Amino acid sequence: MNSAAFNPAKVAQSDYQLALTELTTAMPLRKIVERIERMDVSADAKAFLKDLASISVKIGDTLVHVGRKIIDFAMDLAARFPNTVFGVMIGLLVMMLIALVPAIGAAMAVTVGPLLVAFGLTKGALADMHDSAVKQRIREIEMQFAVVQSKS
Repeated sequence: MNSAAFNPAKVAQSDYQLALTELTTAMPLRKIVERIERMDVSADAKAFLKDLASISVKIGDTLVHVGRKIIDFAMDLAARFPNTVFGVMIGLLVMMLIALVPAIGAAMAVTVGPLLVAFGLTKGALADMHDSAVKQRIREIEMQFAVVQSKS
């Protein structure tokens, strides 16, 4: 291999620029706020998500909207991996039903509830993991943050 053709500094700079470009291409704040407003969650949760969406970090001369990217990533995962979301919802539903049992329901819900949610999450994630798209998407976002972090 010709040493003049391969320059690690250029490759690293190219990866850095590519990762930084990808991180700056989050969904516009207006669209994120619209999607948050359509969610069936409490006003406090909506306010928290809107605050999260407004978090930005300056890396060099580039403004990276980290909050938007995180929310965009979470919404993308929920859309791509419905089995995981469904598993968590079933775990929460069973936990709420246990909490309704008179006398011992509340105590059981506190102890068994998180295990049920974790079980639902795991079963849903395993169903979605058979599709390698979740692995690929997590690796992509992980690599983008790792490249940018190593340069700053």
